[in-house]
Amino acid sequence: MKEIRKKGDEKRYLLLTATIDPSVYNNVGNILTNVEERLNQYRAALKNYITESAFTDIVFAENSGYLFDKDRYWRMAEEYGKRFEYLSCPIYSKETEQFGKSYGESRLINDALAKSNLLLETDYFYKVTGRVYLKNSRNIVKSMKKHKNEFLVVDKHKWCYTHVFKVDKNDYQRFFSGAYERIMLNRVNLEHNYYSIIKENHDYLDIGCFDVWPYVLGRQGSTGASYTNSFKGRIYHDLLCKCKAYTYNSPLGGILTL
Repeated sequence: MKEIRKKGDEKRYLLLTATIDPSVYNNVGNILTNVEERLNQYRAALKNYITESAFTDIVFAENSGYLFDKDRYWRMAEEYGKRFEYLSCPIYSKETEQFGKSYGESRLINDALAKSNLLLETDYFYKVTGRVYLKNSRNIVKSMKKHKNEFLVVDKHKWCYTHVFKVDKNDYQRFFSGAYERIMLNRVNLEHNYYSIIKENHDYLDIGCFDVWPYVLGRQGSTGASYTNSFKGRIYHDLLCKCKAYTYNSPLGGILTL
């Protein structure tokens, strides 16, 4: 049975970041390089977000210049009582080749915020890597009002997961938008730079972690490994989330592994 969002329902904003054709960046940092395969992954994820997820307003930001069939998803979103926005963002080919895909990802989020009409309306947004589907989004958004920002942090490795997070827009622009400049200076990936930003500004951030582990379907572009945990693995990580183990400076942070 098709679930259509009703007028007046609470809005939940999602930013999906996408690089359909990584060859424009000389495939830097990517093992998954087949354009058709990547395109099909983006298409499948988008369909699921529109037809099944808890998100009502979906922004798809792409930075390879690929001619994407955006009207198809605009019509699909309208059918389900949702809104869809496609953004063709600048290509920083030389910089991304030099400083890595984390640089490109950081610039893409900044450019999406600068160009998006939908994100202009909201104080926050969820960011998810566009090729994957967040299957348990309805459980993820249940904690939406607990903290302005929700990140999964692993203190032991000085690491912050960047494939799924929720961030206050003002906090993002104040603290996280300069991550690409840090990458240029320290040549360290986005995950370590986000961790450093959280550590340096923790006193100024209302930050927690999700109450459940993000159940993500898809493969990592950099390694080809699956994001998906086993059923037992998800239960284990759900328990750790409930114990706030993935919160910065958690007493359990020192025992977590990537």
